Amino acid sequence: MGVVALLIAGVVAAGYFIRDCLPSFGGGKGPGAGGAESTEKSEKKTEADKNTVSIVVKGEQCSLAGADATDCAALCEQLKGQHAPDTRVEIDTTVGTQATVDGFKSCLETGGFRNIVARSN
Repeated sequence: MGVVALLIAGVVAAGYFIRDCLPSFGGGKGPGAGGAESTEKSEKKTEADKNTVSIVVKGEQCSLAGADATDCAALCEQLKGQHAPDTRVEIDTTVGTQATVDGFKSCLETGGFRNIVARSN
């Protein structure tokens, strides 16, 4: 009797595994099919992407991603005038001094920006 119960439990467990891991096999959500929760997360990510500015620092010059390089202080003032302080600022440094990056970050912080991420490539 105990062996039959163990066999039934194994079959039930395998059924749940297959249903949850293989989305086309059963009623489980499976990986990547999170329904409303997944949609909500993607909407939040899209909103975050809209609220993100990417800056590239090359030498002593800064630029918005894809734009011509300009003086970092001028670009900082432009950002302070055009974006809300809750905007995420991502700084990609390719070639340049740490002093340039630190100066740019300090300028942003005086404008109220707190979500600043610097990455070195």
